[in-house]
Amino acid sequence: MKTIKETFLLFITSMMCIFSVFVCSSIVSKAASNEAATEVRFEGDHVHFKTISEGYYACMIANSQNGSKDKIFFYGYISGSNLDNPRLGTFQNVSLKANETIDYKGSWKYNQLGKMTLYVLYSSEPITLSSNKAYISDYKKNSKLRISEYSTTISKKTPMAKDYIVGKEVGVKNTYVSFKAVSSDLIAEYYSSPSRIEAGCTVKFFLTNNEFVIRTMSSDLNSCANSDSVKIKLKDIPGRYNVTLSYTGGGGFASLDPREISKTDWGIKGAKFNLYKTTCKGSKFKEWKIISGKATITNDTLVLTDSDVEIQAVFERDPDYAPSEPEKPMCTVGFDPNGGSGTMKRISVEQGSYYTLPSCTFIAPKGKEFDRWDMGEPGSKIRITGLTVLQALWKDRTVEEPEPAKDPEPSENSGPLDNSKTTEKPETSTQTEGAPKVKETPTSHEAESAASEDIDSKQKTTKFSKLTAQKNSITLKWKKQTKGGIKGYEIQYSTDKGFSKNIKTVTVSNAKTTSKTIKRLKSGRKYYFRIRTYKKAGSDKIYSIWSNIKKLKTK
Repeated sequence: MKTIKETFLLFITSMMCIFSVFVCSSIVSKAASNEAATEVRFEGDHVHFKTISEGYYACMIANSQNGSKDKIFFYGYISGSNLDNPRLGTFQNVSLKANETIDYKGSWKYNQLGKMTLYVLYSSEPITLSSNKAYISDYKKNSKLRISEYSTTISKKTPMAKDYIVGKEVGVKNTYVSFKAVSSDLIAEYYSSPSRIEAGCTVKFFLTNNEFVIRTMSSDLNSCANSDSVKIKLKDIPGRYNVTLSYTGGGGFASLDPREISKTDWGIKGAKFNLYKTTCKGSKFKEWKIISGKATITNDTLVLTDSDVEIQAVFERDPDYAPSEPEKPMCTVGFDPNGGSGTMKRISVEQGSYYTLPSCTFIAPKGKEFDRWDMGEPGSKIRITGLTVLQALWKDRTVEEPEPAKDPEPSENSGPLDNSKTTEKPETSTQTEGAPKVKETPTSHEAESAASEDIDSKQKTTKFSKLTAQKNSITLKWKKQTKGGIKGYEIQYSTDKGFSKNIKTVTVSNAKTTSKTIKRLKSGRKYYFRIRTYKKAGSDKIYSIWSNIKKLKTK
């Protein structure tokens, strides 16, 4: 009986042991199935882990201070397969094989103190990381992710950066600075995103301001954060030497940069500057002269030594220069009868010179008489810059005159305009046979004052875009003209459509202005308006031709 009882107890004990082993094995198996990786830890200045399954992996570091939730301050994908140096980046999402060892040295080490937790995420599908998910709890809600973690407490910082060399590379317009970490890695914080500089490596950075910040990177992520920042200003860089350039006046100019007349710059020992020079007519370049400091200049290239340097470009008169008067180009001026008849001889005028508008000898259309040229009144002057055609403008004849018996025979010079030169002078007083008399002088004080105006037929003009009538006033709007040195506008208005009397002038001195209200007008009266642009040559004004005339009646 005793033997049976002992046997039964032994059986029960064995079954309990088997059950315990099974339960423990299930628990371990379940725990393992929820792990993303093994051997997760900080190892020196590396992130270290080993993959469990084939799939996609990501890495996160979160900081917990003063009892707050673990807030993520770094995340990225681990990419590559069978890599000794796997890549970690924001836009990489490449499947890794099982049992791969990841040992990554990043440039994203932390500046914070407190509890630091490294998280490794795994999924059989590509992982989506988002800056909108700021806490690790946002990812733990995702049932498709397996997450492993490792925590450490950081209570001190690495000593501040000292082992670095900084110097400017010269030869371009913008500022480039080269950093070199001598005995430890650095972080350069010259943009919003830090950049890592490995010990012994030199990296060139483009600077948008005159200072930058660097830190020493931690070499033990289990115990130390990055150092506090060190602010470096360009003017405080040791071994920085100024370059000042001047040049003798009157014969040319020189610069350190071909795109601008730069006269100052700086560099370190051995820096090279390209020197640029331009000579004027009648002068020649003599030499680059070192006024003070030490430097070498060879073939328009300056090399700094160990001091500030001032140099001068020396120009002198060229004794072999013999100025010659080039033949001045000529321009043809022609005349368009604009509905009238008869001819006026074409003439040649020196390009750039002023030409006095002649009287009109065309025969007026029936019921019309000559008013003015489209570029001004007879007797006024215009600048000739190219082929110019003067068009006659007509107005209703105030006194009926007998019609001519017949049109005169066309002269040998009539026909299409060309650029051929001629020495003929403009006809200013001859009257075409059979034509009625034409007034040869302006008919108003406005025409008399126009004789002293400078008119440029090629100058940009404008025109009215809208006229709006109000009671006793009219608002004018026009198209803005600011290119080509336009300084403003001149507006004339009159109750006479031929602008021969009752003329008033308004000047708008701002070229950006595009409207003007003319006030104190008579109610129910029709008014005529025209506009032109002007620019300045010293104290004088140069005008464009007048725009087409617009009319409107006040309310």
